[in-house]
Amino acid sequence: MKYCPACNAQNEDTTSFCISCGAALDQAAPPQGYAPPPQGYAPPPQGYAPPPQGYPPQQQAYAPPPQGYPPQQQGYPPIQQGYAPVPPKPPGYGLGIASMILGILALLICYVPWVNIASLVMSIIGLVLAIMAKKKNAEVGAPPGLATAGLVTSIIALIVSAILFVTCTVCLCAAGNAINEAFNTSWSGWDW
Repeated sequence: MKYCPACNAQNEDTTSFCISCGAALDQAAPPQGYAPPPQGYAPPPQGYAPPPQGYPPQQQAYAPPPQGYPPQQQGYPPIQQGYAPVPPKPPGYGLGIASMILGILALLICYVPWVNIASLVMSIIGLVLAIMAKKKNAEVGAPPGLATAGLVTSIIALIVSAILFVTCTVCLCAAGNAINEAFNTSWSGWDW
């Protein structure tokens, strides 16, 4: 009999591979001190206790959830401490916003002929409000961000509105003169 070097299973002398695990059978004799594995059922060792039968005892009994709504706190929740108060707005804040809005609106409508007269008025009012907001911010030491934006948009709208107003006026006067000249020269040769 040949013994498998990997699983120690007994094989016939004519086999080249183990019938249990498929390992190559190169050794003809079992290693020294080899004992074949026991066949059949082996009794448990001494002092062995079998596992308990049945379910283990429960640790806690099941308690149903409470019925109804939990008690609620009356009134407003307490004020959380530790937050910094919101700083007040600088005195020229509203004027800066108004000047910026007027400057943007004046920029939007300054390209419409003859409506740019309203754009001229709005840009002048926005310019005045921006200057007032910058003065108030300078007194308090607040940053003049919105006032500067309102000042810039109002100045740009004022310049564009003035240029377009003058251009429209010159074009209209030139068109009127050309029409008068065309009618005066064409009727001068007619004798009625």
